[in-house]
Amino acid sequence: MRVKTLSQVGMTVTSLKKSIDFYWGHFGLPVMAVVDLPPTVIKEIYGLEKTKVKIAMLRCGWGNFIELFEFTPGQKGSEVKWNCPNITHLALEVPNVHKAFKELTAKGVKFLAPPMVESGNTFAFLKDPDGHLVELTNLGFLYYVNKFLGGIVGRINMATKYKNRDKL
Repeated sequence: MRVKTLSQVGMTVTSLKKSIDFYWGHFGLPVMAVVDLPPTVIKEIYGLEKTKVKIAMLRCGWGNFIELFEFTPGQKGSEVKWNCPNITHLALEVPNVHKAFKELTAKGVKFLAPPMVESGNTFAFLKDPDGHLVELTNLGFLYYVNKFLGGIVGRINMATKYKNRDKL
């Protein structure tokens, strides 16, 4: 089996409206669909009864999506524990992190720190209305290396450098 691409990332939010306003308003991610899950699907997948689930699909890039899930009734979220298994953040590739930082800061968006550069990658972190960690990143030249040569480099690494995964 071969994976073609990362298709979507799903995030539970307290308010579809607030989250759509955030992701559309700040990043221009359009809503492609809003659907209510049938009760049978909610019971089968999530094991929940007497719960409604509304999903908004936001287009992100070349056919990828961010799925926003609003559960009613919902529960209060808990603080992320970074040192235990969890999804840590959502990263959005932008053309210029410094420019995005200035534009969003002027709109009142709070960043955790100013943009940083590490190994040719420029990045900055902020939080969405529900506290999800969002990274704005620009991989620079590495974006194109990964896009065009990533599959080849990955296969070579798995056959050589990372062949013995017990030593990772």
